[in-house]
Amino acid sequence: MDTTACIESEYDISYKNAPSIKIVQDPTGQLKLGVGATVWDAALVLSKYIEKQVSLGSLDLSNKTVLELGSGTGVVGLSVALIEPTAKVILSDKQELLPLLLHNVDLNGAAANTTVQ
Repeated sequence: MDTTACIESEYDISYKNAPSIKIVQDPTGQLKLGVGATVWDAALVLSKYIEKQVSLGSLDLSNKTVLELGSGTGVVGLSVALIEPTAKVILSDKQELLPLLLHNVDLNGAAANTTVQ
């Protein structure tokens, strides 16, 4: 996948020693992947909400399977994968978005507990 026309962004996860999430996105539409190639504010809010609930002990993701339907760039699912390495995360979307999702999984070193379908 040629990501030269894309933007790489970094989003902080404040939970323990979790690394920041790196995401390649295509907000200008150069790759013609549609709205799924952009990080939406709602994804960032949900990621922070999950992070907060895990840190409060209200949400236990350890050894759970988490399926994100319509993952887009994968921000939410990758957040879960980085917050809880024992969780099995499945990212899903339309066929044309899968290369971007795979790229973002690799970019974050999350292949050990994350699959793309």
